Amino acid sequence: YGEATAEAIDEEVRSIVDTAFSRTVGLLTERRDLLEKTARKLLEIETLSEAELASLVGNAAAPDRTAASEPQSGKRPIRRGKTAGTNLSRRAE
Repeated sequence: YGEATAEAIDEEVRSIVDTAFSRTVGLLTERRDLLEKTARKLLEIETLSEAELASLVGNAAAPDRTAASEPQSGKRPIRRGKTAGTNLSRRAE
């Protein structure tokens, strides 16, 4: 593929990573109290079972995933197919 395609891929990947990073920072900020509560418990006992974690954080552990699954307006969905897993850093000669 050509330089324009490589730039488009890079831009889309950057957009996906930036969106995921922003969402992660937002969730951690919004739920800072649960993060700190969990960290304190882990420092105390080192490991938590799924049941212990669930009792510690309750229903707050299940974020609303609808926003993450909705495509961004004006963006085409990523096509997956026989090129999935291809090394995108290689350029056609």
